[in-house]
Amino acid sequence: MSEDVPLAPLPLGPSHYYGDTVRILFVVAAVLLLASQFIGSPFLTPIAALVLAVVLVIMAGLTNPVQIWVQWANVILSGICLFLFGSMSLTRYKETGDIFGGNFIILLLTVVFILALYLATRTLRGVLMRDAPIIR
Repeated sequence: MSEDVPLAPLPLGPSHYYGDTVRILFVVAAVLLLASQFIGSPFLTPIAALVLAVVLVIMAGLTNPVQIWVQWANVILSGICLFLFGSMSLTRYKETGDIFGGNFIILLLTVVFILALYLATRTLRGVLMRDAPIIR
């Protein structure tokens, strides 16, 4: 006698979500950008710093685990900012050889955006793999 035993559903794959941490990193970066205008020599014009801070805060506010476009936008924004501040940091270091002087905030922003890019990419991967079965 054969009984139909239902198979257990396959568990769905990676549910990585680091959007909350990316949100915090974007707000920290916005605060650092605005603080840089008052500390030492500013590396961006006041308007550029304000516009970038507003964009970062808006993206932080829009970040959620449901919308895929937000995850893509976080990866793109993190990558652009990492390229901008990373290249600025390396160029200034080559010119001055100084890390902790006026270049320290740029170095902090570079580290913030390295972390943001990594975590935003992991979140995007998790969202894109949401319906994939776990492979063991």
